[in-house]
Amino acid sequence: LNQSRQEPTNVTIPGFDVLGLIGRGGQGIVYLAQAEGSQSKFAVKVCNRPDEREYQNLKTLQQLQHPNIVKMFDCLVEPFAIVM
Repeated sequence: LNQSRQEPTNVTIPGFDVLGLIGRGGQGIVYLAQAEGSQSKFAVKVCNRPDEREYQNLKTLQQLQHPNIVKMFDCLVEPFAIVM
């Protein structure tokens, strides 16, 4: 992990230990997180303002299966987040 991913975070994501920040964008913040009780690591996007577009993106993302497209594993309601 590079230094930016190791900076402390104050976000809580149920079921995950947040390891650090990956990046920020117009729709939200992406964190590196490890599933509790597991060695599996995920990118978790916490959305700023979930709206109809985000829900539509989730529907589309769930249907796509391609080696060059990130796989969505789960969607959380509070905070609204996408686990990839």
